[in-house]
Amino acid sequence: MMKKILCVLPKVTGGGAEKFLISFLNNVDTSRYEMYLVLARRGPFDHEISKGVHVHILIEHSMSAKLLAPTGPFRYVLSLKQSIKEINPDAIISFGSLLNGSVSLSAKLLGFSNRVLLIEAIHESSEIRQHSLLERLFRTSFLKLTYPLASTVVAISEDVASDLTENFGISKNLKTIYYGLDVEKVRLLSNESVEHRWFQRPKSFSTIVTCGRLVEQKGFSILINAMTKVFQNIKLVIVGDGEQRDMLDEKISDLHLQKRIEIIGYDRNPYRYISKADLFVMPSLWEGFGLVLLEAIALGVPVIASDCPSGPRTILMDGECGVLVPPGDSDSLAQAINDLVKDSEVSTRLSLNAYKRAEDFSIKKTVNNYLDLVEDIA
Repeated sequence: MMKKILCVLPKVTGGGAEKFLISFLNNVDTSRYEMYLVLARRGPFDHEISKGVHVHILIEHSMSAKLLAPTGPFRYVLSLKQSIKEINPDAIISFGSLLNGSVSLSAKLLGFSNRVLLIEAIHESSEIRQHSLLERLFRTSFLKLTYPLASTVVAISEDVASDLTENFGISKNLKTIYYGLDVEKVRLLSNESVEHRWFQRPKSFSTIVTCGRLVEQKGFSILINAMTKVFQNIKLVIVGDGEQRDMLDEKISDLHLQKRIEIIGYDRNPYRYISKADLFVMPSLWEGFGLVLLEAIALGVPVIASDCPSGPRTILMDGECGVLVPPGDSDSLAQAINDLVKDSEVSTRLSLNAYKRAEDFSIKKTVNNYLDLVEDIA
């Protein structure tokens, strides 16, 4: 008999969790599973959801709940309960920390707790430090209360799992499953052309690419600082957009780096830029896993990543597949860029190791790991 799987996500954006969910939905055997997706709200990439997936958009019913919970999760409980009751799934997979708690709570109220699988995709203690004291207390309490209600919690890296146990007391039924990557799709998309002048050959300089949301977490300010200390024949392209766009533009101008750094905004296919770069850099202060780093190594590009919590050290096999530098350290980052640009032998060796390493993160393997859990709880 075909089983129903309900996936829950805040909204479909270009982030790692959302990319993984889309890959997950595209790789599930639809002859065995009927797929449903509940979104808290509409997003810019809803069109990428597989045609065979039944999509529901939550409606915020309670303004009083919203006012009582500034960080938001309680306002989804009523509509989540309604969606779960209507769909009556055999298993529920939830992506997104606060929404995870709402899903657990809703399922508990309906007697569905033994069917819930939560995916923790961020390093919670690092994320929480960015919030006010009141928000930190609320978020910590909410996670401690709601995560144990689920049948299984899946961390996307060992560091994320350790963080949940050490800082939130979540250890029961805790498992680790890495993100998977549709390597063939990424490599195919990377073949699209790029018109930007810094990617045209022949050229007398090296081009660095970095990608992501322009927020503090991603550490782009640190990379811009590093650019004042690297060789003058190195240019940087930042692919992404976000709340720090104006601040980063101003910083580039203040440092007189306009001729060496460009922020080109969001692009639906960042792989075409990454594949044509001489070097990919991920300067994040923290991650859950760092899917963009996995995408870069799949394209055979030399990479440098901050050794932040969590993911990069695992992906790069302790430095066998790329260079790791201390997070937040622009001097070390600049030195690593200079060293890798001038040493083609090391660069080539790391790229070859990385290209092979990407195969270990097959999306089909990851999907099967999740479906095994679904079979256990369904």
